[in-house]
Amino acid sequence: MSEVWANLARVHLDFTHVPAGAVGGPEGQAQGRSWGGHGTRLHVLNDTAGRVLRVHLTSGRASDAPQAEPLLAGLHPDHVPADRAYASDDLRRVIMEQGAAPVIPGCRNYQVPIDHDRVL
Repeated sequence: MSEVWANLARVHLDFTHVPAGAVGGPEGQAQGRSWGGHGTRLHVLNDTAGRVLRVHLTSGRASDAPQAEPLLAGLHPDHVPADRAYASDDLRRVIMEQGAAPVIPGCRNYQVPIDHDRVL
């Protein structure tokens, strides 16, 4: 059997919402009310091949950008693409301190557009 090594040159941040009542019931989930109702947020860090590297569960109310820092801890990727949910100057600073380039568009209400590689 061959081992599959994660490609950490580029890691991707994203999240999904898991509605309440999923397997395990309320006791087995990090519950919280959000725009989608009661549920849990699953914050995920993937490698370039889409393999899950790390997962973090929060209540459905948790903001996305603050959850990224623990997911990235100890890694030194070249690029970190994410969507606007992760648009935070603090997160960009953390990513750059790790020696990586943040590939995160700015929020639509930013006065000055954030430069990022749209193709990547």
